[in-house]
Amino acid sequence: GYVRLPRINQALTKPFRDSLFHDKLPTMPADTVRFHQIVLFVLIGAVFSGHLAAQDDSAAKSAADSVLAMYDAGEYGRMYDSVFHESMKQTATRDQWIAAAKQLARQTGKATGRSVAKQTKSMGIYRIIFNTQCTEGKVYEDISLTKDPGDWKVVGFFIKPNLE
Repeated sequence: GYVRLPRINQALTKPFRDSLFHDKLPTMPADTVRFHQIVLFVLIGAVFSGHLAAQDDSAAKSAADSVLAMYDAGEYGRMYDSVFHESMKQTATRDQWIAAAKQLARQTGKATGRSVAKQTKSMGIYRIIFNTQCTEGKVYEDISLTKDPGDWKVVGFFIKPNLE
């Protein structure tokens, strides 16, 4: 079967219809119309999912900024309690984390400038590496996050010297 294409405003299409089709609208095989509908649906889905991915990238960056703000403020216990994923809590106790974070903060000094060096996503893990200038030199702050139901949780937190 064939599918009749929908009529467009008659005033706009009348000269075109009269000259080429003698008052007949063009027709297409039904399977061709169905194919075009599927392609259009896939394209709309791709655009929409790209928009959602961009929103998640931005939300992950905002979550990483919040984590670093807590770190900069010396709120190590609050970081452990509120933003660390259970997998992070299995690698160190709260007291171990606080002691390590304090020691690291003494070594690097206060952050005076920070920019994103790289941001990636793989299998639901968002990794954001910051190039950070501290009072005691440059470091890379490497934060990996995942989206738990409703919240972003830290699954990796590393600070490494930037030897450039």
